[in-house]
Formats: sequence, structure tokens, C-alpha cells
Amino acid sequence: MTTGNPDCEDHQWLQISLTSAQWVSVRFTHDIYTRAVSGKHWISADGVDFAIGPGECVKLSVGLALIDGEGLLQLEPVRAQKQHPAYPFPCCSNARQRH
Repeated sequence: MTTGNPDCEDHQWLQISLTSAQWVSVRFTHDIYTRAVSGKHWISADGVDFAIGPGECVKLSVGLALIDGEGLLQLEPVRAQKQHPAYPFPCCSNARQRH
């Protein structure tokens, strides 16, 4: 878990760097925002698949997510986002859902 930023404000977020053919499973006890900083990523959670690219974000509900792709991701608890809406990213629902 990485905390803090150049503005000296405390924030809680996790940054993950994936390379080709790497998968990561993440279990979380709070809703989270997942944002692609770079690269393209596939996320499967609650039986729904999402594809996100740079600058795109998706809100995931409590549970388990399987993440694939190549590049950098940031994950942040929803509660932290509400306290500090400007950092590290404004989340939106612009991910492309896969069927």
C-alpha cells in the first residue's frame, strides 16, 4: 500500500505494475476504484468483465477481482476517494464492459 503524494496529503492507494502474461487476484473488503494509468487491462469481478485503458476507471464492489493486462494500475478504496476527490484520480464509469 502506498500512501502520500507530492502535495503532502495522506491518501491510501495501491499501485500495480503488470507485464505480459501476468495475472493478479485482488480481494477487497471495501468498494474500490480501479484506474488504468498506462496500458490496457481486463478485469473480471462478480461475473462481469471490463476492459480499461489509460485514464479509464471502474468502480468494483466488495469481493474478488481477477486482473490481466500490461501496464500500470491504481486501486483506491471508495471512502478515501470521497475524502480527497482530486487525488489520485477522479473516477468515472467509462470502462467498456465485455459480454
